Amino acid sequence: MPLGTPGSYCIFLLASLLMAPFLYIAALPGVVALQIFLGRLRPLAPHVSLYLLSGLALWLSELHRKDIVHLVFGSPLLIILSIQLLSHSRRMLSRLALVVLTASSCTLAVCNLLAVLTAHSVSTRVGNVAMLEGGEEFAALNARIAPGEQIFAYPYCPSYYFLTQTYNPTRFSILQSGYNTPDETREVIRVLESHKVNHVLWDTDFRKRSLALVFPAALKLPDDLAPLEAYLHERYLPVYSRNGFQILERRHEPNGD
Repeated sequence: MPLGTPGSYCIFLLASLLMAPFLYIAALPGVVALQIFLGRLRPLAPHVSLYLLSGLALWLSELHRKDIVHLVFGSPLLIILSIQLLSHSRRMLSRLALVVLTASSCTLAVCNLLAVLTAHSVSTRVGNVAMLEGGEEFAALNARIAPGEQIFAYPYCPSYYFLTQTYNPTRFSILQSGYNTPDETREVIRVLESHKVNHVLWDTDFRKRSLALVFPAALKLPDDLAPLEAYLHERYLPVYSRNGFQILERRHEPNGD
């Protein structure tokens, strides 16, 4: 759409409203500290101190993954404190901030509602789940894998263990270069080999779809998962491929294992 047209201005406004909550979350500890400083809340009221210390503890507990999803998980108490400080402030800037946050949060909620309404129902072994796209892999998995069987979901799709009533033979729900070490990659290979795991669910689009969004720095790191992927190509055959998901089946060995 050409710049300068009414449509482009509407898109810019919508994008700004949708971005505001995420920018607010990313800067939340600094925002709260600034609010306390500008509000001259010294000494802090007991309830402010309680929310501040508990909120910081929760926020710091989620820093093991520096992405917006985990920052959101760690921010509820700080958000409550920040909104409470804004609502009690008489500054014009505080009032404006509340209006912007309210408008942007409502816009984000409406967009999420529209996304939910477009979701379709997918049948699994534990009931129906709503998905925005795909889901055909569940039928393919259920046709090949019995409940209680061990499978390995790679590199990150742990919900499939629950939804297919299967088990992860390794201790890792995620494998990601820069997050997992080469020793952990070798450990996974040893477990898959020793347990003779028959099936692997491989999300082949994870790197370009999810990793580039939540952990883009990992795309520039050394590929510590190359040995595992080489092992999967050597020991398994693809028996299903659709929507970026592959189901791999273990090759038959000469000794019949």
